[in-house]
Amino acid sequence: MSHIYGAKARELVRRCNAQPDLARAFNKAGDAIAAEIVFAFEVEGAVTLADCLLRRTMLGLNPDLAIGDDVSAAEIGKQYLGWSERTSEG
Repeated sequence: MSHIYGAKARELVRRCNAQPDLARAFNKAGDAIAAEIVFAFEVEGAVTLADCLLRRTMLGLNPDLAIGDDVSAAEIGKQYLGWSERTSEG
């Protein structure tokens, strides 16, 4: 996590300590955690799920292009960011 977030990794750890379920892996490879999705929107200014997966978590750059992980990430958005069903589809 520190190779992507650097000094901001502490903020992710703090969030996981406050809400342990944010520490759960959500992608197929198991190397990304729910806190990264929340952090991308609340702190880093991600605007779309594609922006989040491509530029914030870098999952969209993996060989599988985060296919399937996008659905899991949208569920995290609904649960922790208050997204509606419609918001999570777009």
